[in-house]
Amino acid sequence: MHSTVGPEICLVLTCFKEAELLNRAVDSILAQTNPHFKTLIVFDAGDEATQNLARKHAREHGFQLIEHSQNQGLSAARNTGFAHAADWVMPLDADDALPSTAVADLRAAIHRFPESDFFFGNYRIVRSETDQQSTDCSSIAEGEQHGGTLNPFKLTEHWSLLGTSPCRKKVWESVGGYDLAFTNTVQDLDFWRRVLLSGAQGRWINREMYHWYRTETGMNASVKEEDLLPLRIKSLPFYEKFNPALAKHYADYLYRYFSHKRLREPLVGLLKAHPHLFNIQERVLAYAMPVKPLYSLLYRLFKH
Repeated sequence: MHSTVGPEICLVLTCFKEAELLNRAVDSILAQTNPHFKTLIVFDAGDEATQNLARKHAREHGFQLIEHSQNQGLSAARNTGFAHAADWVMPLDADDALPSTAVADLRAAIHRFPESDFFFGNYRIVRSETDQQSTDCSSIAEGEQHGGTLNPFKLTEHWSLLGTSPCRKKVWESVGGYDLAFTNTVQDLDFWRRVLLSGAQGRWINREMYHWYRTETGMNASVKEEDLLPLRIKSLPFYEKFNPALAKHYADYLYRYFSHKRLREPLVGLLKAHPHLFNIQERVLAYAMPVKPLYSLLYRLFKH
């Protein structure tokens, strides 16, 4: 299934321990109405059942398969997929699925808006056969017409951008890929906030582009506050640029949070383990009030 019409579209299917669900994802790939795409499976050193099934599908359907020798997490698996793609990448998690027209709709959008860096479509959240909800992403687009550009301010007010939205490989390259400090939790939020900070432009496809299967045991079923704290800090430049009032709100919240001595120890360990996340010293010097007091506090903790 290699592209022969226009830029290459690569479906990057990442898997770990989803043997019971992988067939559903693969069936949705095989059901695509437009055959002009490439499929790449990245097996992230999970269990043997998933590995065997990934090898079977690669052998039977001509998919490219890359196997990690050690488990590295979803961010690393996505990075591997993007690194081996050519032009456009459409990520697919092994426990989700694509509507049959996803590739056709993406290719039509690329043809109509060739200057776009990424596209975001509507999607369906599936909790069970009888509990499904469609998400219309026109609320974060400029206007309600098909092809409207993404409005970052609207997105800060209501985050409905799907983490697996298709984008150009060069967009992934421009932001340094997925940050390995965030994996299996909030890596998509971090990635897309950096993409938007880079100035990339995206357009809305008024079509259902993804089926997101959510369960009580899924990756994002319950994200802990300690997982969100580093993201909240790292995302302040994003909010400073697109919604300064919300940046102040988050900065005030974080300042109050870390003013409590008993809450500081986990953060100090995080800062020392991943100093690249925050660029503390540079931000202390660069940020104006009222965000600056937060970074001043973090810098003191970091140097402690």
